[in-house]
Amino acid sequence: MTPPAVTVAASEEQEIKHQLGGHYDEVVDRARQAAQDEKRDLSVVAAFRTHWKAALFSMGLSFALVMEGYDVVVINSFYGQATFKDTFGTAIVDGQKVITAPWQTGLSNSALVGEVAGLFLNGWLSDKIGYRRTYMGAMLVMAITIFAPVFAKTLPQLSVGEILMGVPWGIFQTLTTAYAAEICPVMLRPYLTSFVCFCWGLGIFLSSIVVRACLHIEGQWSWRLPFVLQWVWPLPLLVVAYFAPESPWFLVRKERVDEAAKALEFLKPRNATVDHVDNQIEFIRHTEALEKAEQKGSSYLECFRGSARRRTEIVCVAYALQWWCGNPLMSFAVTFFESAGLDATAAFDLNIVMNTTYMIGTVSSWFLTKRFGRRGMYIVGAALCCAHCLVLGILGCFRGTNVSWATGALLISFALFYNFTIGPICYCIVSEIPSARLRAKSISLARLAYVLTGLITNTLTPRMLSPDAWNWGSKAGFLYLGTCTLILIWCVFRLPETKGRTTADLDELFAHGVAARHFASTDVDLYLTAGRETLQAESPSVEDKKSAGLESPPVVLLTRDA
Repeated sequence: MTPPAVTVAASEEQEIKHQLGGHYDEVVDRARQAAQDEKRDLSVVAAFRTHWKAALFSMGLSFALVMEGYDVVVINSFYGQATFKDTFGTAIVDGQKVITAPWQTGLSNSALVGEVAGLFLNGWLSDKIGYRRTYMGAMLVMAITIFAPVFAKTLPQLSVGEILMGVPWGIFQTLTTAYAAEICPVMLRPYLTSFVCFCWGLGIFLSSIVVRACLHIEGQWSWRLPFVLQWVWPLPLLVVAYFAPESPWFLVRKERVDEAAKALEFLKPRNATVDHVDNQIEFIRHTEALEKAEQKGSSYLECFRGSARRRTEIVCVAYALQWWCGNPLMSFAVTFFESAGLDATAAFDLNIVMNTTYMIGTVSSWFLTKRFGRRGMYIVGAALCCAHCLVLGILGCFRGTNVSWATGALLISFALFYNFTIGPICYCIVSEIPSARLRAKSISLARLAYVLTGLITNTLTPRMLSPDAWNWGSKAGFLYLGTCTLILIWCVFRLPETKGRTTADLDELFAHGVAARHFASTDVDLYLTAGRETLQAESPSVEDKKSAGLESPPVVLLTRDA
């Protein structure tokens, strides 16, 4: 038996043909050739060598995230710095000054509040004026807002400065991921979208070194100097953005096909065929036509209609999971180490070691993802995070120097496995799952879910670790064990595999409601003949499988005839 055929309405067929014009068969044939080229299986090194221009500019723009990662650790590390505590702290019962849990929450969440505005601005601006102009404008704003924390004299002023800087960070976080997904072929997507995580980790690593170097500087410059160093980035990144090509997908959406052709000509790999640019243009036009037939608009509201609703759920939950797997324990590493019993110097030294895992893990994930895919890496990552949270919670029930060092070592191991899996793979998932027309807005919504979740965890975690609040120490791992277990269950049932899929392939899989666990085993061919007609199976039906005692899904061939 085979599942019943699914017939697409003739009106939708006619709409697609109307959008693509009179040379429909030629457009589809060129789109097919481009799709085959997109899916070529190259090694990591070969993929970078072949498409080095796209890789260079994508990576260049992603370096904006170094500033955000830098500030996240800078501001959280100050809670354990003596000079900062003497300047802004509140004396507790024994006369020791601390940054109280409410102010830790306020300062840690300030940038996230600013990011909310940046997220919505990017979703609107990048769709109106393009990625390059939005990026350059945000970088100019970034250079100006750095003045606020550098010259802050009170905690409220410092909080306002964090909010202002958060606005361009919100733009960079989503823009760079969407840009990487649109100028790079399928073979490079997992590397250059996850490179955002590498840059974020590089910022964290650099900030931990700077804070450690400033630890024994006397006076206010021990905490002002790290803020001053952020002015190193805006000018060179503005230059990179000025020379970067605009996204061909954006240009085609705006019917600026000649400009899109020039951008593709610039990005063309050295061994490209003569008709490479024309094929890519038609591939984009064909994908846009397929999406327009299902999605009548490209507003934020469209992200919650039809099959886009499921895609929005996946990207939002996948992004928010970065917090619930126990990541906040790494964000507050210095405070966490000190609450575990380590002195300030040892805490900052371990923090530097831990922060190298962001870069090591991201690069290593490139090779692992090629073999195991996105879904497999996420499930394994969630399982490993559960195990680490459990052991951390158990260690929190004991005291002693050896327990403190064991806690520090375990947290470094936690960071390493997180950055092999959930950390970098998240950026790949949130860039691949959305449709091309809704990509910028979907990623903005996903990042909003991340920010709102961060507001919650950044409120809970300081209280769990701070001696003037709950003072749980390592036992905070038990709370994240519970949330991480829920993550693991969600991944198994809701997270699809996107490895090797073009945007058009994913559009069709979601349009037919294919279950997440069947994505990897479903064959899709959008370019067979003329007329988009059937959904048919080439293996026994689900009912036949069940009756035979087999659990593997049927292999389905989705055809979108031209």
